[in-house]
Amino acid sequence: MAIEFGSDYQSVGMSAPSVSKAALERKFIECGERDRMKELLLQRLRESGWVEEVENMCRNYIQNK
Repeated sequence: MAIEFGSDYQSVGMSAPSVSKAALERKFIECGERDRMKELLLQRLRESGWVEEVENMCRNYIQNK
């Protein structure tokens, strides 16, 4: 799913360069793209073994405390 901002500029009375970070973040969340990206990132981290590695590091830290 692609985020389209072009037509929204006029509807909120803004020109393209003046769109705020907050407005972009809100649109990103509203269209569901933020959740999709979070899930994709977590999937890739799991596939690479990163999540398991961090969990093991945390367990070792707690045990050696």
